[in-house]
Parts: sequence; structure tokens; C-alpha cells
Amino acid sequence: MARPAKNSKPMTNAERQHQYRLRQKLDILDGQRRLNTFIDGRADMDLRLLARHHGLSQKAMLEKLINDAHNAIVDSMEPKSSEWCEYFQADRPRSGELV
Repeated sequence: MARPAKNSKPMTNAERQHQYRLRQKLDILDGQRRLNTFIDGRADMDLRLLARHHGLSQKAMLEKLINDAHNAIVDSMEPKSSEWCEYFQADRPRSGELV
């Protein structure tokens, strides 16, 4: 991902974007991950309202909602139970399962 030598042809916009996305994938030092998705218009509005109500950014609000939901589920389970083990295996796609 080094810059091209001064004598070489400049990168196209597509090449620059490709290099940027590669750096984003590899840059995990700060623990951040990119989440690209489309959501329903109502959910978008609700997220904006929740974030404003709590004085948070949409990113911080989404992280809080996800973390709170996860913690509520985990706190309701007996550690190492079959339910607990199944839950923590959910991040691994099953055979033939779409991710």
C-alpha cells in the first residue's frame, strides 16, 4: 500500500478508494469496525430521536443499544450452559448459512 514512485502514473480514484478500504480493513488497532448497511426509514428516525434524547451521536447510541441488548441476554443465562454456548457460537456461520 505504498505510494507509487514519482515516475509512475498517478493512481485513479478507484485505485485510491481500493487502497483506502484495504487500510480500513487492516486498521484494527483502535478496535473500530466499519458497518455498512441500509435500515428502514422509521428505524433511522428512531435512532436519530433516541440519540438526540440521550445526548449521544448516532454511532454511540447504536453501540449502546447493541451492548445493552447483548448484556441483558448474557446476564439472563447461566455461564457455560447449553444456551450460553449456543449464543456465543452465533458469530460463526453454520454450514450453508448466509451471513
